Amino acid sequence: VLIADAQNEAASTLTMAPWFGNAMVPAQLWNPLLPSGSESIHWSGSSWLSGGDTRISSTSAGTYSSFTVLDKLVEHLENQKHNGGLPNLKQISIAGFSAGCQMASRWAFFSAAVVSANVQVIVADCSSYLYLNSLRPSPECAVARNTGPDH
Repeated sequence: VLIADAQNEAASTLTMAPWFGNAMVPAQLWNPLLPSGSESIHWSGSSWLSGGDTRISSTSAGTYSSFTVLDKLVEHLENQKHNGGLPNLKQISIAGFSAGCQMASRWAFFSAAVVSANVQVIVADCSSYLYLNSLRPSPECAVARNTGPDH
């Protein structure tokens, strides 16, 4: 947002901030127009950092990995670009700081959306980074699938 302001692009910049929380929040607190009884998706602890699945709630239709949430967000923006909803969309930037840095960098490595769309990933101050060598990633790793912590 500050960069957009500095470049006089704020009026043509869409900023979205997905919430990867570990507590369920009633939908009415997000938007009073949402159906009563709806609730947010949420994760157990910090499982979202590594693409973990959401917790099942009374109103959820299933689980979603945090990586899938970002994939779907990019897919939605790209669809809006091609369907005329966002015809001037030039760049999608995913930014993460600290824990968000870990999540964004891991997502960027495993997601096909980064390659298929015009996505820029900006990360800073990770407490850990992916370390790849001849043993990593394991053949068991799969894009957009939670294969657990032992791969």
